[in-house]
Amino acid sequence: MITGLLLLLLSPAHAAPPQGSDVLSTAVGAQAVHSSAVGQTNLDLMLYERARLTFAESDDFTAKLLADTRFTIDLSEGYDTFEWNQVRQLGVRLQKPSWTLDLGRHPVYRGGPRMVDGAQFLVHPSTAVDVGVWGGLLPDLFTTTPRLRPGGGPVVAYSKPSFQASLVGEVALAEGGGGLDRMAALAMARGSFDRLFELSGRADLELLGDDGPHLSDLYALSITRPSDAVRIDVLYNAFSTYKYQLGELQDPKVQRFAERIAQLGIDLAITQDELDPTVHHQVGGGVQVQPDNDGDTAPRIAADVRQRFNDNELNRFSRVHAQLGLVDLPMAGRLDLLADGNLIAADGETQLNPGLLAIWEPGEEGWFAIDLSGRALINPEYDGMGWYGDLFLDAVTSSGVVVNVGTSLISEPDPALDVPDMGLMGYLRLGYVFRP
Repeated sequence: MITGLLLLLLSPAHAAPPQGSDVLSTAVGAQAVHSSAVGQTNLDLMLYERARLTFAESDDFTAKLLADTRFTIDLSEGYDTFEWNQVRQLGVRLQKPSWTLDLGRHPVYRGGPRMVDGAQFLVHPSTAVDVGVWGGLLPDLFTTTPRLRPGGGPVVAYSKPSFQASLVGEVALAEGGGGLDRMAALAMARGSFDRLFELSGRADLELLGDDGPHLSDLYALSITRPSDAVRIDVLYNAFSTYKYQLGELQDPKVQRFAERIAQLGIDLAITQDELDPTVHHQVGGGVQVQPDNDGDTAPRIAADVRQRFNDNELNRFSRVHAQLGLVDLPMAGRLDLLADGNLIAADGETQLNPGLLAIWEPGEEGWFAIDLSGRALINPEYDGMGWYGDLFLDAVTSSGVVVNVGTSLISEPDPALDVPDMGLMGYLRLGYVFRP
């Protein structure tokens, strides 16, 4: 069991800014993780930079500097100094109403995890259509390290409020230019009929490669709203580590603290340099009933199920989740009070973790919120019953100051360990978002 203290200082929010807006956010931080089982502590420094800055502008032309970078620096002996790197974007964008040219490193438009060190050129024949090409050198998708691996492909996209569709092609040569390495295509689509029904999906297919034609990623989701109070979801997901999705990040049974850490970009826990072509299949669905309350107190009843299939029983699981409570209680602001629980069958064992969840937004302005939960962890492998609790505070002021604080405490009594298996984790994130 890993215990730890995670501290982030001067770290602004990393949510993507709206298109066309200028923003600059610089972050430095530190993370310390301590394992009580092995008695060791690991210390990392963190550096972040995110920018969208206009440096030239006229009536029909803009030029912007774009950056989205993140580095983890390990200070421990015997480890790589740059333990984890993510440079998703670093370059310029030249734009007119009829075309857009990206130079440098950029995500491929509608390309999922794809990136390119080179150029991407899109033509906009109308407000709904984008057609273009991208090409250059393809960095490592896991580490974002530059590689001498030429590649590129076409882009076609259509977008209207009720329907969007796109197709991106990819042809990649082996590193150093030695022959064809990969040929693939990503198709995405979404359609909606008012608020009654919505269907979306994506398919990432590898047409030519070491393993021959095969599926890398497939996702389909339908959302039905027969009334304002009822929402019904049905989904199917097939994924491999081509999308660098670890099981614990994909499964809904992860603890809230781990989810919040990933949302804030503090520690994504992505295993690097490991490609697993195994495809994991997951199906699920859910129902939520919550009257359209217009800010008044209302009940919420929700339930959903997930089933993941895999030849390896360690990668299979079944989960049933249920939630019941009240939202928008008038408690010096707004309070949601919910009881929920998960019943999970995995690796031949059945686990249960019932708990309580409260979200409080004091006052009328809604500039900060307090979020806390507690739950029991019932697992036949434990020596007794475990428990988990967390507390989060998030605040964003009108002047651009951002504060995120989180802490959690977990006890998993494992009879196989000679030391108490209790973990304390926390982080502090302070920042300022500058919008010139």
